[in-house]
This record gives sequence, structure tokens and C-alpha cells, in this order.
Amino acid sequence: MGIGRWAGSYHARELPGFVEIVWANSEDEKRTRSSMGQFVPPILFRSRESVDFLTMWHQISGMDFKVDRILIEDARKWDRNRLIQESDPEMPSGESLGKPFELGFLRFETQETLSIDEFMPKLAAHVGGLAEKRGGGWVFQQFERNERGLKLVEECFTRIKGYQPEASEYAEILSRIGALALPEILREFKSPQIAHDIESQVEKVRKGTFGDKVRKGTSSYIDDGVEAYLIDALFWIKSPKRDEALLNALQAKLLGTRNRFNELAIAKALAFSGCKKAIPLIEQLVGKYSDDPEQQAEITTALHALGVTSPSSGRGLSISVADGARSAMDTDTGKQIFELIKAVLSQCNQAEPGMQIHEAVMGRIPVVRGTYTKRLDNNGHWAFEIPVLRPDRAVVRFSYVCGPLCSGGFLGRIKRVNGNWIVTAWGSLWLS
Repeated sequence: MGIGRWAGSYHARELPGFVEIVWANSEDEKRTRSSMGQFVPPILFRSRESVDFLTMWHQISGMDFKVDRILIEDARKWDRNRLIQESDPEMPSGESLGKPFELGFLRFETQETLSIDEFMPKLAAHVGGLAEKRGGGWVFQQFERNERGLKLVEECFTRIKGYQPEASEYAEILSRIGALALPEILREFKSPQIAHDIESQVEKVRKGTFGDKVRKGTSSYIDDGVEAYLIDALFWIKSPKRDEALLNALQAKLLGTRNRFNELAIAKALAFSGCKKAIPLIEQLVGKYSDDPEQQAEITTALHALGVTSPSSGRGLSISVADGARSAMDTDTGKQIFELIKAVLSQCNQAEPGMQIHEAVMGRIPVVRGTYTKRLDNNGHWAFEIPVLRPDRAVVRFSYVCGPLCSGGFLGRIKRVNGNWIVTAWGSLWLS
């Protein structure tokens, strides 16, 4: 066990620009450190690693607590597996390069005043652990399938099924607990309510039946129901039982005997675990979503991740290069990026007629910007950032603007297979 005054090990101030503490309102900001011994006002922590929240809490509250070092190491591995660190842009290991996530901050928040006895278990859960009061002090330890651990798992389900605003936070806690909560997650995932009643749940949420805390009518928040959160919780678990449950669910959806939501999420989860049995089921989705280019791209990249590659290299795609960008694009790096961009645009259905590169900067993170010369009176534009570029793999961020309320951003992972760039993961980051 490590001593809780471990701000001495590394300080929040050693992460300039990466740490922010935000108080919910000015009255809470006036609270003194001594009052933190009894309660915690609404607060938001933001950082690149979730374990920094423990240091931030120690510094702002003055509380000492003991922490299991293995818990800290596991939490760091989890964060680094899910985020591509711009300061150290290396890819996660493994054949499947993972689920797309935005480069950015993690966050931990309380939306209401909590007692210390309520707050400390919530903080521990956020790094995948349990908090226990011992002899007047607190100890953070690894998750165990004991009474306290299983009580936390059931609380996650209660919050998620209640459509509370923090539902996604509790889904992430389940993800961090992972395989140790697999029996309970599968129990909920297979339940008849989850399998068949999402439409009625969504309607109740839209009408505000679940209470004032629900954000009424926000489709991105509710449309996929509880099932979507459970798929998120299952995503990172590697288990034959998990794969079997997801395969059965996807097959039932294709047959119309299970709700119609979340087919693509299941397909991506099965692709992430390398489940080859999913290939014929995912191939059935190709025709089903043929009229939706963005969903088609996600299906294609899921198949790529499983080794089913009929890649379009983009060789037939015409992209001109303006004089101001020509010298940068004529370098070896520029030529590699040019082929990469064409492959991504083609495979992810983002190509448009009349695309032109007008700016290219081959810095630590290469950036290529361009326009749609035959679109919107030359006002449309797009951009690629490549935070990871290796001979055999890459990560790209793509964004476009094509008019009022017409813009979006994506994150993709790409592998080179037999000389061709293959997009193995593609996901939306934002949309307007």
C-alpha cells in the first residue's frame, strides 16, 4: 500500500495545461479546506489520467489516504489504452488497434453536494477500485467480488437503468471493473427488458417519465437505451462468454427478434475482440446500411479489423495540390500522407468531387488542409491531422465544414496491409 500523501510522488502542478479544477458556483468556491472533512460541494476535475484525480483531491482537501499501487498501475494502463497520448503518440499493442476515442481530457465530477462517506467510494470507483474506511482513515484498493464490490456493480445498473445524467459515468465504472463484473453485465444484457423494450423506454424518457434529471428529447443521450451502455461496458472485456452473448444479440437483431438498436456498436465490439464468427453477421449489415455512408464506413472498418479486406486505395480519387502546398507534399512524408489521405477518404466515404490541398505542414503532428472547389461556392473545407504516423500504422483526425450546420469530426486508426492502407477503426467525434 502507498501512503496517501502521495502528492509528493508527482504533483498536479507538474502537468501544466493538463489539469483543471472547476467549482460549480462561487458559493462553493468560498468553502474552506477544513469543511472538506465533512462534505464535498459540486466539483469538476479534468486531467489526462484518471489517477491524477486522487492527487488533485488530496491537494484540494488536505486529506491523507492510502492507495493500493496495483490499483494505480491498472488505472494508468486503462487510461493509456483508451487515449492516444499526444505527448507520446504510440498506438496500443495488439492486432486490433482499439476503439476510437477523442484525444483530450478525462473528467470526474460531482453534480451535487456529497458527504465524504459518499464521495470517497465514488472517487475510488472512478479508477476501478473500492474505498474502505479504516481506523478513521481511508484506503483505496483493487476491486473484489465481495459484498461492497457487488453492491457497487448493482448501483451502476440502477443509475444506468434510471437514465440519470451520469449514466455514462457508471457505464465507464463497469468497463473499468471489467471481467470481474462480467456475470452481472451479461445478466442485464440478456434480460428481456433490455432485449425487447428499448422503444418503450425511449418513449418514457422523451415524455419525462423518469424524472426531472432526464434531459428530455436529447436523442444522442437516450435513443440507444440501456443496452448501449452495457455494450460499452462489455467492449473491453475479452471473454468467449462475452463474444457469445454479443453474437446471439446481433443475430437476433438481424432476424428481428431483438430490438433494432445498437447493431453497429455490437459489430465494432466483436471486431475489437477479433471474433471471426461475427464476419458473416457483420457482412449482412453492409446492405442494410447501404444508404448511410457514415454507418457504411463503420461496418467496412469493422470487417477490416477482422481481416476481411477489399480495400479501396483511393487511386482513382482525384485530389489536386495547390502551389503553396506542393513542396511539403513532395517530401517522402508528404507522399506517404497523400496515399493515406486518399485511402481514408475512399474507405470512409468522405471523398467529394473537386478536393484540393491548399496547405500542408509536416511538423511533429502533420496537418493537411484543403477545400471542396466544386462545393458551396468554394466555401467548404476539410482538414487532416496525423498524430501517429508509422510505416505500418497511423492515427488520423479528419474534420470538415460544408456549410451552416454541416460539419463533423472523426478519429480513425489505419494499418498497412500488403502495401495498402486499411482503416481498421473509424468513429465520429462530433457532428453539427
